[in-house]
Order: sequence, then C-alpha cells, then structure tokens
Amino acid sequence: MKTLIIYATKYGTTEKCALKLEERIVESKAINVNEIDINDFLKADRIILGSSVYAGQIRKELKKFVTKNENRLLKKKLSIFLCGMQKGIEQEKAINLNFSEEMKQHANVINYVGGAYQLEKCNFLERLAVKVIAKATESKEEIDYDKLYELV
Repeated sequence: MKTLIIYATKYGTTEKCALKLEERIVESKAINVNEIDINDFLKADRIILGSSVYAGQIRKELKKFVTKNENRLLKKKLSIFLCGMQKGIEQEKAINLNFSEEMKQHANVINYVGGAYQLEKCNFLERLAVKVIAKATESKEEIDYDKLYELV
C-alpha cells in the first residue's frame, strides 16, 4: 500500500469522500482514524488526512492523531481534505486553527470539498443549530468532487 487515507467522520460524509478517493488511487487504503494500524501508517509513502469540520474544529480523534504523529507526517507526502459547509474565510480559519504552519507548508494539497447537512442523523440540538445558523430546513449534500479529486 502506497497511500493511506486516514479519516474521521461523524455522520459519514467524510467517510464517503475517503472511499471515493480509495476507488481512484491505485494501492490505497481508506481507514477510520479509530481503527488505524500503526504498521500501515509507517509503511505508507503518502498520507491523505480527511475530517469533518464543526464550529471550526476537525474531529478530536484526528486532531489527536495529527498532534501525536506530526513529525512522522512531515516525513511523508501529505494531502488534506476537509468536509464542511463553511464558506470563504471560515474555511481558512479552520485550516489555520487545526494545522501547524509546518503542516500547512508541507501538505501539497489542502482542500475544502464541501459537505452535507444530514438532519435525519442529527439530534434535536444539532438540528436546531443547523436550522438557525445555516437556515437549512432539509438535508442536502454539496460535495465538490473536482476539489476532492485534486488529491488523487
């Protein structure tokens, strides 16, 4: 395996994107960060990190993995994709908040690829927040596959 796609997801949109990348990249494996085998990580030539973003934060389990393994990540080819419905400056803020300057400089691609509102999977408070903040009254998906496939 040459490329390891490590992702963290809450409702499944990031996993969907990771699996789409896995389909397109020869000798790749997509794996949830909670199930990672350190030997797979160490053997991979290239790492693609993916996470959903909520309130400017990537998933805590991926953030913990990145913090713990930053030195190793900086020795590999690295790309990052983020899933979220943030626009413009909010995307840049999230990238700056979650990744060190060295990681941002090292990554050959860091792309926001869009996201989804999956209201049927949200609890009451999450649904309320999406309805109030995003003015979304129904589930919708807005994944930019061109941006996603730039990581290939």
